[in-house]
Order: sequence, then C-alpha cells, then structure tokens
Amino acid sequence: MTRRVIVVGGGIAGVAAALDLAAAGIDTTLLERRKQLGGRATSFRDPDEGRLLDNGQHVVLGACTELLSFLEALGVSDRIAWRRAIHLRAPGGERATIAPFPLLGPLAFLPSLVTMGWLTASERLAAIRVARRLRKWDFHREAGERETFAEFLSRLEQPPRVVSRLWGPIVTSALNELPERASARASLAMLRDAFVAGPEAGRMGVPRVPLSEIFDVAARAALERAGVEVLVGTEAAGVVRANGHVRLSEGTDVRADAIVLAVPLPAVAKLLPAADLDAAGLRPALEIGVSPIVSAHFFFDPEVAIPEGELALVETTAQWVFDRHAASGRDDDRGHLAVVVSAARSLVDAPREEIEDRLLDDVRAAVPSARDRRPRRVVVVKERAATFAAVPGAEERRPPETTHLERLFLAGDACATGWPATMEGAVRSGRAAARAVRGAVSAAALS
Repeated sequence: MTRRVIVVGGGIAGVAAALDLAAAGIDTTLLERRKQLGGRATSFRDPDEGRLLDNGQHVVLGACTELLSFLEALGVSDRIAWRRAIHLRAPGGERATIAPFPLLGPLAFLPSLVTMGWLTASERLAAIRVARRLRKWDFHREAGERETFAEFLSRLEQPPRVVSRLWGPIVTSALNELPERASARASLAMLRDAFVAGPEAGRMGVPRVPLSEIFDVAARAALERAGVEVLVGTEAAGVVRANGHVRLSEGTDVRADAIVLAVPLPAVAKLLPAADLDAAGLRPALEIGVSPIVSAHFFFDPEVAIPEGELALVETTAQWVFDRHAASGRDDDRGHLAVVVSAARSLVDAPREEIEDRLLDDVRAAVPSARDRRPRRVVVVKERAATFAAVPGAEERRPPETTHLERLFLAGDACATGWPATMEGAVRSGRAAARAVRGAVSAAALS
C-alpha cells in the first residue's frame, strides 16, 4: 500500500526530511509558502544592482557531519571554501589565531591557546584549564540547569579578557547568545563538539556561492531526482485536527498518512488547532524565545580586501567580517565585505543609518585597505527571529521530532537535536523526523 507524507516547510530541515522519506520509497510532497526553498539559509535579489545577497553569512564547521553529508547528497560539496585557521582581531590591532595541530588529536587546539599572545601567561593557563576538561565534563552535573555561561566561567575563575577575547566570541557566534544569557550546558556542549572532537572538527568553511544556489537551486534538483513533489508558493493554512489533512490557503484539503511540520515553532502554533497543540504536548516549546542577528553587506572599491579571507572581531559591535571575493573568487565580489552581529538585541531596533555607521567604524579599524574608504553601497539585513534563544531552561523545552499525535511530526533546528540553531541542527532534525515517520509507517503497515 502506497503511503503519502506531506512536509510543510521547505527550509533545510524540510528538504532533509523529504529526501530521506523519498529514499525510503514513501510518496512525499513538500509545501513551501515562498517561491524558493532554503528557509533562513537564503538569498535575495538586490533591487538596485540585481545581484544575489545572502540574508546573513553562514559558515560550516568540520564538526557538522550531517550537514556535510547533506551537501554531498545535493552535489555541492565543492561549493565550500575551507579555512585551516580562524583569525581574531582586537580593537587595538592585536591579533590571534586559532588553528589545529593535527598530531595532538582531541587536544589539537591547545597550541593556539598556549601561543595566544594577546592574553597574559596566567590568562592562557586559565583558558587551558577549561579546554583540557571539556572532554571529561558531564555537563548536566558540572553546569546548573539555570546557569548562564558567564556564571559558569566565573565559577571557574576565568579572567574577563579570556571571556571577552576567547570563550565569549566563540559561544556568541555559535549559539547566537551573549555569555551572560547563553545556557552554560549548551555552550559547553558546543565547545566540546567543535574543539575537542579532533583537528577537523573546528575547521571552518565559507560558502563560495549565494546560499540560494545551494539550498534552493541544488536542493530543488535533488528533490526532483528523488521523486518528491515540490509545491512552492503554496501555503498551508492549517492542519485539520492533525488527522492527516492539511488545508491549503486556497481552501482545499490535502490528505496524507503523516505530516511533518518543518516550520518555526510560532508557525506550528498557527497551523494547529488549540486542542491539537495541547494534545501534541507542544505548549512548553512555544515558551522558547528568539534571538536576532543583524548583517550588513558593504561594497567598497575592488582594492579593499582581507588577506586572511575573514576576521573574527572581539570587543567590538561587529563580530565577523568576511571578504566575499576570498571565498567566491568572482570578480564582481571584489570589495564586497559581509559583516555579522549575533545576539544583536542592542542593534536590531536601531535605525539603519546608525547600524551602518557603527559597523563601518569597526570594519575600517579591522581592515587596513578600508581605513579611509567609503563604501559605494551598504545593505543592512535584520533577522529578528534568526534563532531560538539558547538560554538556561530552553533545552528542556525543545520538542522531539515525534509528538503525542500519531500522524504529526516536527522538524527544524529548534527540535531537541543537542545542537544549537544551526544548519547542522536543521539537517539532524529533518533526518530524525524522517526516521520517526518511517517507523510509524512500517508499524501501520504491519498492524
């Protein structure tokens, strides 16, 4: 008997779920309300110049094993430019580098801490004490359930500059939360997975092409090859009592044996009737907050460039600045710098002119070739709900891919994957949802 599944949402999680379901021989339909796939990992057309711009610079880590497998399945593994080192810069011009030493295995990044010259000897020793213990900690015992990362580091007597120049920038970039808000448990788990899982785990990759070329164009082609029916520009207006019916915005109902809601949690609440929301056990998940990201594209003349390719900035408003030409190699990307500010609560409501000025000051200080230059164009992007807020207590509220309703499943980076709100978390949740659906379909076939 043919089984049919509807996946609502064409972001990374939805695409990953649909591909795995189709690979298992399940008739799968993917609905996406927008005209393109990719969700928050997307690009938009600059109305003035016509070029594709990402809604925010995304990166890949070597630790993102499921994401790398997903990119291989899409046929785009070669569209990632890999870096062997992360270059950091402080406001006064001091620099540091974090790079693995492969022969040390899980301790591959310790030499970077030992030689980090912008920290004093005692500060470096304090950082090394934390790094060496990451593999041995039971985070549920070591970090309190309601403890922030800043509180945890204070207990471990980490000096302020170690927090502001090392642990803080790493955690803020990965969790989209400042140390004083970020969950200690989530922060430590991320540090362990990225920096003590071996020398390859912490290497960083930057997409060579606009995100939509990967998560829309390549994803759509992969879905077509897999036999998935893809309906873009098709909005789900509601799930009718989670009994296998999805109501489309034009008023028609589509029936399926199972439904995967691969949309943000607030959207899940709008799709489900209140009674089903309670029956599915999703009320606690809706209490999880969100955290914003502000990005900006600066277009200078072609002489402006970053020799290292990108810089992580510490103790400044801007946190990362990427040279897009260094990643893409395209001539029209010369002078194109992409700036990212995570956990941008203090910036997201500011006027765009103020955001441009503040970030431009940081770019000029960090990039010598931009010092006395004015960009010919600046494009600011605000993502108010870029990720879920990885604060203490959020982890316990993150929902599993299965719900208390037998036909209803979830996918998305807010699900309980053990990963932050990243592309890796999205792929993991999509694949977990597909496994859960396959199990339910097999059980139904045998009953």
